[in-house]
Amino acid sequence: MLTGETAESLYEGRLFTCTVVGIVRRKPPREVLERANPVQDNHSRLWKCPFCLKNDFRDIGLVRRGVWSCACACVLGWFLCVSRGVC
Repeated sequence: MLTGETAESLYEGRLFTCTVVGIVRRKPPREVLERANPVQDNHSRLWKCPFCLKNDFRDIGLVRRGVWSCACACVLGWFLCVSRGVC
């Protein structure tokens, strides 16, 4: 490891400080995107994205544009920068 840590010093449950410097996302498969149906709330008349569950879209076109542009992609992992400055 670059930080000088060993398998014994880095264990499950150990607390350390880090900064998220990036997020790895994956766009859902095309078949899933085509079957996804945004839902409109009858009370507020706003649309809800079936992937990120965000419900503040005024137009169904905005929901579909966000889905196809990977804005609602599934998160796979994070890039971290540990407190010692090692990224």
